[in-house]
Amino acid sequence: MIADIRDLAREHSRTAIQALVDIAERGEHEAARVSAATALLDRGWGRPTQPLAGDDDMPAIGISVADRDAEIARRQAEARAVIDAAFGEGVGE
Repeated sequence: MIADIRDLAREHSRTAIQALVDIAERGEHEAARVSAATALLDRGWGRPTQPLAGDDDMPAIGISVADRDAEIARRQAEARAVIDAAFGEGVGE
């Protein structure tokens, strides 16, 4: 069903692009022209990448497997240190 809708919509791509071009060139409102131009650029060149903001105390969102493993090891070492401090050395191992 979804593939059918997608295929049907794609049949009208040329018409939709032309409508966006017409609005971008001759739209009565500046917001409509900007929106149409943005839509054309997004389809032609892709959307610009967006950085993801997160908690400064958390690891980066996009990390390599090696970085992830290093972060896990670091957190495990910190947890062991806390446990050792609370209950005596060597308990957290």
